[in-house]
Amino acid sequence: MSDAFYLQRRDTVLGPCTVRDVEQFLTYGSIKPDDLVRSDVEDEWHPLESDPRFFEIIQDLRDRRQRKDGSPVRRRIVRYRNYDKVPEEQRGHVMFWRLFTGWFLPWRLWKAAAVLFSQRIYRRALDEEGFLKAWPAWIEIVVSVLLVLNLIFWAIVILVAFQSILPLWHTLVEIAKPLWDHS
Repeated sequence: MSDAFYLQRRDTVLGPCTVRDVEQFLTYGSIKPDDLVRSDVEDEWHPLESDPRFFEIIQDLRDRRQRKDGSPVRRRIVRYRNYDKVPEEQRGHVMFWRLFTGWFLPWRLWKAAAVLFSQRIYRRALDEEGFLKAWPAWIEIVVSVLLVLNLIFWAIVILVAFQSILPLWHTLVEIAKPLWDHS
């Protein structure tokens, strides 16, 4: 059997494609199981889901897209090959800088954490397929701990500042008390 396949979706023909390409197109939703396919040695188009070479792939995708209760799961993942095309807020060095400066500016830390928890953060390293690697999941746990420690740190700073300003505040009230009594 040949490794080259052609895909037809509406008026568009894609190809030649490998089995891996077809699997990625299915995973990302670029093609659907009812789109047409033919190999370079075949003359006729037939639905992708009727081809035995792709039956297991389609079944596996359907199983992964169904939760245990039967409701569908929709998930699309963007994979980048070029670090310059990654949105700035998803770049590893930008995120690291925001987390570092966020210790002193808590709103930056919270904003960086929100991006980290909702999106993938990419670094310059490439995996074996040539795509950029994302930060590992354990980073989210570290950032969660960092958020708690930052909250404790700033609570202590505010408490100490309040206690050191309190005597000055009492002095100012004592000075201003005669002004209020005359009114």
